[in-house]
Amino acid sequence: LRDHELVFLEVRNKASYESRYLSRILASILGPLGSKIKMVFIDHKQAPELLEDYPRGRYVPIIRLYIRGQMVWEQEGVLANESADRLAIRRGLREVLKQHGFHRMGI
Repeated sequence: LRDHELVFLEVRNKASYESRYLSRILASILGPLGSKIKMVFIDHKQAPELLEDYPRGRYVPIIRLYIRGQMVWEQEGVLANESADRLAIRRGLREVLKQHGFHRMGI
């Protein structure tokens, strides 16, 4: 995470509808950024420590933004309404990026 200025991490379960749904939304939001942001995808089984707060067997997709190695934004789960999820993610990312001096990122 420290090798890149901006890193977006998605902890996902490819078998989960919520994860596939969220991945599709993220691709449309973050795809246009191209090389400005490093995308990292981790299967939930490879990072069980990220899911310690959840009841056994319950999986919630987690997305995080790191700036210079520090986590600055996180979202757990989805609203299950595509427009609401898209809006919430865009606004959250846009605000945190502005706060850290990244303007006009195209989100």
